[in-house]
Amino acid sequence: MDARIVAVGLALFVAFAGCLGGPGADAETPEPTDTPAPDRPSTTDTPTTATPDRGTPTPALGGETTTVEYVVRAGELPEGVASANATMAVAFAETNVYHCDGDFGSGGGFGTPTPTPDLDHDLDCLRYGGLTVDLADLNGSRSLGAFSVPRSAVDEYALVVRDVTVTLDDGTVVEDVYAEQFRAHTVRNADSSAYGVEIDLDDRPPGATPRPNPRPHPDSSYEVGSSEFEPETGDSPVRYALSTGGSVADGEMTVRVTRDGAPANVTVTAVGAAEPRYRTGADGIVGVGITSPEIVEFEAAVVDRAS
Repeated sequence: MDARIVAVGLALFVAFAGCLGGPGADAETPEPTDTPAPDRPSTTDTPTTATPDRGTPTPALGGETTTVEYVVRAGELPEGVASANATMAVAFAETNVYHCDGDFGSGGGFGTPTPTPDLDHDLDCLRYGGLTVDLADLNGSRSLGAFSVPRSAVDEYALVVRDVTVTLDDGTVVEDVYAEQFRAHTVRNADSSAYGVEIDLDDRPPGATPRPNPRPHPDSSYEVGSSEFEPETGDSPVRYALSTGGSVADGEMTVRVTRDGAPANVTVTAVGAAEPRYRTGADGIVGVGITSPEIVEFEAAVVDRAS
């Protein structure tokens, strides 16, 4: 059995307008006059202006999107490794993907938000998180899925490795893998494409020199890295989409998640919102109150199990 957990995150924006009713018909004059007089506004009735009802924000249905598919495979594993579970995320950034890695703790994490955010159209990070594969169980390569976000909300994106847990043949579990939190692949433009990324697990000799930047677990017996390969054309991947309605400036948004176009009942993790987690309903939609518009991020997670 192959298992993977895929998380999703996307955003689209909509504007709402109210409609006012048309004027009523005037009563007919009982007798004509020789010199018709122009209509004059009433001096007794004060005209009123209706306030448009914005209603509940609803997700937009159209707009240009960026769609990315990552196909992963494992390099040769060290001897004695029974399983190597790697948890990953596909992160989309409105400015710099470095600000969108996720909560890495030390040696990473969120940077400064957009210097001058557009509160109607700015979402700092959109992520599909929690994708998990066992590198020891991969037979060839596997698509993680196809992930879409609004074109206007992404300048860079990356495949991020968040966690690696190694289990040895004797049952020993190694959770402290060197540099397990890193960007395995980065794209500096928002073009739609498919990429093949090989995740490597290697023995790490005692006393090996750490990489230039601070990385977790420099004394680990194992280390991970990555390289790119040309993926082969295969079956169409499962397609995930996350869209939003409303605007950051209004303080109220909706998040919608779909899987192959159908509503997905998933957990949405939010930054800058009233609650840290939300759950979409049967229609795939959940309302979100925005309390901190300086940084707004959404990540949605779905679970797939395939044999």
